[in-house]
Amino acid sequence: IRDRYQRRVHGALKAMSAARVPVQEEAVAERLIGPLFLKGPHGTIGPLFRRIPTELRVPKASRSRGASPRGSRSPSPVPVPPALSPKATSSSSSPLVGPLFRRGPHGLVGPLMVPAKPDANANPADPPHQGNWKPEEATCKSYYDSPDAVKFYLQLWGGDFLHIGRYDVVPVGAAGDPVALASKESASGLLRLYPGDLNGGMVADLGSGYGTLARMTATAHDCKVVCIELSSEENAINRSRTAAAGLSHKVIIPGEVSFLDTRQPSGSFDLLVSMDAFLHAGSHRRDLFAECARLLKDGGYLIFSDIMRSDIAKPEQLTDVLRRLNLHDLASLDDYREYGTDVGLTCERYEDHSENLATHYGAIKQRLVERGGDALGISEDYTSRALVGLDAWVKAANDGLLCWGYLVFVKESSDPV
Repeated sequence: IRDRYQRRVHGALKAMSAARVPVQEEAVAERLIGPLFLKGPHGTIGPLFRRIPTELRVPKASRSRGASPRGSRSPSPVPVPPALSPKATSSSSSPLVGPLFRRGPHGLVGPLMVPAKPDANANPADPPHQGNWKPEEATCKSYYDSPDAVKFYLQLWGGDFLHIGRYDVVPVGAAGDPVALASKESASGLLRLYPGDLNGGMVADLGSGYGTLARMTATAHDCKVVCIELSSEENAINRSRTAAAGLSHKVIIPGEVSFLDTRQPSGSFDLLVSMDAFLHAGSHRRDLFAECARLLKDGGYLIFSDIMRSDIAKPEQLTDVLRRLNLHDLASLDDYREYGTDVGLTCERYEDHSENLATHYGAIKQRLVERGGDALGISEDYTSRALVGLDAWVKAANDGLLCWGYLVFVKESSDPV
């Protein structure tokens, strides 16, 4: 990784030197490293230079008249500001850098550049999907990035996870934080369903949230995990906690990415995991399964938990349930089985734990009532809507309109028998 980084810096310096733009090497490393190169029709091309900011240019008066244009540098490079924002960089009024580059959607790009998918280490500050979200994605992102939602989940949901807990294993009256402990048990239970050996393998967490499941997976199985998450707030928390745990070399956080279009290589993952996130795909759940099938190696597994509608539930009975998260519907177990079958994913197992739904949402509601939204810094409007929504989820669960559990799918081999 270090060598590749150094090669990219060298390439950036060489191109800029050829364009007669003397700069400090530190400035290039700070501003131009990211996915400097993309795959084009003739191999690796690029780089993805933004427009060269005026601050990096050397005034004409300071250039040596007889200096060689290639490889030469000004004796006193122009100082680079400590923080040069991408917006300032891209809006610079300086001209284009030589004939080798043309203007593209992200600044200066090579003449052979075509739309391509960035790799897993894409710069989080320049997410590939920004501004191009599907309606369901935009709604979900807006909700989970809102200040109220951030405080709500961090302070009431246990602080590490955003999914349903296993209170059949960790009772509500357990010592410590029962919501956090029950949620951790849910994650552990999901990982135990993988039948293979992940050592050295590749995993993707679809809807990774704070990255706790990703870190658990990377630690327990000595593998690499790519976190697919569209919430910038949750990615920031994930990045901080992953660095603090010393796992940045194993847990990859590419930035704001949707699980409907992960931008990851086809057939590259041994395991895909997700916890209570697929419901947010809405009308695109079938597309989500197609993306999962694309990502998995032959024989790879998709293991996820999700909240589903039961066979007896009617759409009008779930109106209040869906309103809280701005959803239009929920998938059923049969829906997910069908989506999998259509793309070559076979459902090997469903493990039902629906009895935990009412307990979990009841526990969250009790916490909100006891602590109070004002004390938690949550607005009165969000608090009142959350209480109504939580009541609806508890009632629907008790009425048997919802189900929740683990689903295990395996990708069929594409080789002829």
